[in-house]
Amino acid sequence: MHDIGEIKFMAETDDKKGIVIKFDPIEYEAIRAIGEGNLSEGFRVCLRWAVHFHSIGLRSDDNLDYVGLCTVAD
Repeated sequence: MHDIGEIKFMAETDDKKGIVIKFDPIEYEAIRAIGEGNLSEGFRVCLRWAVHFHSIGLRSDDNLDYVGLCTVAD
C-alpha cells in the first residue's frame, strides 16, 4: 500500500480518521528516518514536534534562519 511519497494514516481510536499526504522523495525519506523505518511513527514524531513548536510561538511563516534550538541534558 505504500507508493513512495504517500502515507495513509489511521488514528488508533474507535473513531478512526484517515488522511492521505503526498511527500516528495526527500520528505518521504526524512519521515522514514525520523521513525527509524516506520512511516507512521515518523509522522507522529513530526506532529509532536510541530505541536510543541507551535505552542511556544513558532509559526509557519517565521524565517527559520533566525530560529535557534537549544537542547538540555540532565
